[in-house]
Amino acid sequence: MASTAPENGRPGLGWRSAGQPPLWRAREDLLRSCPGVGPLTSQTFIADLPELGTLTGKQISALVGLAPFNRDSGAWRGQRRIWGGRATVRCALYMATLTAIHHNPSHYTHVALQHDS
Repeated sequence: MASTAPENGRPGLGWRSAGQPPLWRAREDLLRSCPGVGPLTSQTFIADLPELGTLTGKQISALVGLAPFNRDSGAWRGQRRIWGGRATVRCALYMATLTAIHHNPSHYTHVALQHDS
């Protein structure tokens, strides 16, 4: 009988060798082609965000909890804030962003300049 132990010694990350369906393998390969996205981030996206690829960017950002929502009531205008959503995906995305910035600081500068203009 084959061992079901994770290939890298970390629990929950050994599923790639355990008869992974081809669709998941293709999605994981596509996600891992992005800078900063590793095995944990890609597997988090696949497991916790199955809608990825079927919804628009705005819908995904609202689903994850990254889209700012207003707090208005009548004539009163509240401050826009991000809230709710899927915290596990948001945390994984944050860590992937930090990793990408660490390994390619020029990418962060480029994105920051685009945001400011």
